[in-house]
Amino acid sequence: MKKPLFSGVCTALVTPFLNGSVNYPMMEQLLGRQMAAGISAVVLAGTTGESPTLTDSEKLEMFRRAKAYAADDCTIIAGTGSNSTAHAVALSVKAQMAGADGLLVVTPYYNKATPSGLIAHYKAVAESVNLPVIVYNVPSRTGVDVPVSVYEALSAVPNIVGVKEASTDITKITRIRNACGPDFAIWSGNDDQAVPVVSLGGSGVISVLSNVCPIETTAMVRAALDGDFDTASDLQCKLQPLVELLFCEVNPIPVKAAMKQIGLDCGECRLPLTQLSAENQENLMKFLSLRKGGRQECRPQMISLHLQVILDALHIHPLVLIKGNGSFVMGIAGKLQVCAALGLCQFPQSPKDSLSQALTAAGIVHADLVQLENPSAHKAGAGYGQITHHDIGCHLPL
Repeated sequence: MKKPLFSGVCTALVTPFLNGSVNYPMMEQLLGRQMAAGISAVVLAGTTGESPTLTDSEKLEMFRRAKAYAADDCTIIAGTGSNSTAHAVALSVKAQMAGADGLLVVTPYYNKATPSGLIAHYKAVAESVNLPVIVYNVPSRTGVDVPVSVYEALSAVPNIVGVKEASTDITKITRIRNACGPDFAIWSGNDDQAVPVVSLGGSGVISVLSNVCPIETTAMVRAALDGDFDTASDLQCKLQPLVELLFCEVNPIPVKAAMKQIGLDCGECRLPLTQLSAENQENLMKFLSLRKGGRQECRPQMISLHLQVILDALHIHPLVLIKGNGSFVMGIAGKLQVCAALGLCQFPQSPKDSLSQALTAAGIVHADLVQLENPSAHKAGAGYGQITHHDIGCHLPL
């Protein structure tokens, strides 16, 4: 049985530039923000990362630095696709040497390979490395829509573990599942189809949206994977206006503009991509200002998920109390809920940055963190023993 490379949200990270060169310190800052939000994997040098205008040496330096920064706390997936099989093989081998945990390989573009050519191409890449390989099907960019028969053949290759499916044919997900079985993972390549794809057995999404709001995106997909489709569909609908804005022009033009507007200046896209139009800049600014200034009402389940995502990303769990805006967040045995009475919540020893982001996402602007020194003595309605208070100001922008 194949082991999934990741489950949940993988961010297709933007590539930050400064004065025309890759801004590696900003890349590490972006990666740290993703990890703090509970993102378990990132793609570097993918479509959103402007792979066509990156040199191989820039890509490899990104892979090296990202792996050194993240260590084993985040899966680093390297974009190594090319319409030259020899080039894709050579770059994939070097990406493995640079420390990548997996590869995302786009279908050959422009030369439009036949099904037998696609199979030969992917087998050549997979056989050249000892890394998991994800097929990337994005027919709007490549001119080729990978047939299900090709997936069926590739699913027999041990280290070809799944597909990022970025076609718009949702029924194709069912045909892939029927042909390839559950061991061949399917990740949505479209943010607006994340929940529908998971509902059909998908493993998550490789996301553009999560560059801007990683906590909400993770909460949405986590809810879907847990079978809570009421919450997942609610979040999918609430995030859809932002998704549409992020694709109002060709990706990654809008998402780079959005990153700058939330205080993470990643520079402009390299030519031939240009800046976002003035009209779309204004529309995006209005929407992001509305989100920051007056957050939409969050259902209790959403607040729970924001926090649960962080809890799962960080592995130390002393019991604490979290009080925010007159409500209390309660968690027992790893299950979180928002309630009007005092409760318990598991949380790590040093949660300030992550907790601030999670509570801010939930619309809680101030919170007191109270650590129980003797949590085993707790009984409903009884005293809590010695406690330590930590004030947390939640002000980090999403």
